[in-house]
Amino acid sequence: MSRICFINIQKEQISNRFISASREVLEQAKRTETEIAIKSPIRGPETHSQMANLYGLFLISGEIIERVLEAEKEEFDAVVVNGTLDTYLGIPQARCVVNIPVISPSEAAMLFSCLLGRKFGLVALGAPYLRPFMGSIISNLGLENRAITNAVRFMSISHQDLMTKAIDKPTLIVPEFTEAVADAVADGAETIIAVGTNLGVICSLAGISSIDVDGVPVPVLNPLVIALKTAEMMCDLTAMGLPPISRTGLYGDIGAADLVKLRRHFGLNA
Repeated sequence: MSRICFINIQKEQISNRFISASREVLEQAKRTETEIAIKSPIRGPETHSQMANLYGLFLISGEIIERVLEAEKEEFDAVVVNGTLDTYLGIPQARCVVNIPVISPSEAAMLFSCLLGRKFGLVALGAPYLRPFMGSIISNLGLENRAITNAVRFMSISHQDLMTKAIDKPTLIVPEFTEAVADAVADGAETIIAVGTNLGVICSLAGISSIDVDGVPVPVLNPLVIALKTAEMMCDLTAMGLPPISRTGLYGDIGAADLVKLRRHFGLNA
C-alpha cells in the first residue's frame, strides 16, 4: 500500500469545492490500495490573481515546502503538489530536504506525453501570464523540441467561472476546449496537456480523455492524474531500492544538522 499526500496551493477555506473535485477524480484514478490525503497551506493566496506573479508564487512556495516536510514526518510515501507551475511552487527546493518522491504535475505530464506522441501542446485558461511560466518549465525540462510553437493555447473562460460554474457543470468547457485542441493539433500537437490542475480536474469530470480532431482521437492528459500514477510507480520503485532522487547534482542534500540550524536561523521549527 502507498500513502500519497497531495499539497493544495490555496488555503482550505477558499478551495473546498476544488479539493472535493480533486479527491473525486483521484479516488477514481488511484489503485484500490493507495491511500490519499490532501493538505492545504496555513497561509496562502486568497485570489487567483495573487498567484499570477513571481512574488506571490515565492511566498506560497515556502508554505508548500512546510507541508511537504510535514508529509514526510507523517510517513507518507510520496507527495504531489496540486498545481502546474512546478518550479515556481517550491518543488525543486522540497526535493532537497525530504527523502520521499515529490512529484510535479506539469513535469510528469510533459514527460509522459513524450511516450504518446512526438509533439505536445497545452490548453489553459485565459491567463496570459501562463505562457512565459509554462515556456520556462518546458525549457528547464529540455523539451523545447517536443512542444509545439506557442505551446499554450488559451480558452476564454476565467479562473473564477471555471471554479464557480464549470466545476458544477463540467461539460460547459467542452466546446471551447475542443476548439483549442484543434488549434494546437493544426500546429503539430499530437498530445494535449490541460493546464493547470483545476482545468485537468474539470476535464476528467467531463469525461474528457481524448478529443476527436478530423475523426482521430487526440490524447488529453490531466496532469494531476498523471502525477498520481507517477507517484504510485515511484513508490513501487523506491520499495525495490531505487533512490527517490539523485543527490549528485541539483538536488544535493543539505544534511540534517545544517538543515536544523538553517531553519532555526530563519525562525522555522526544526
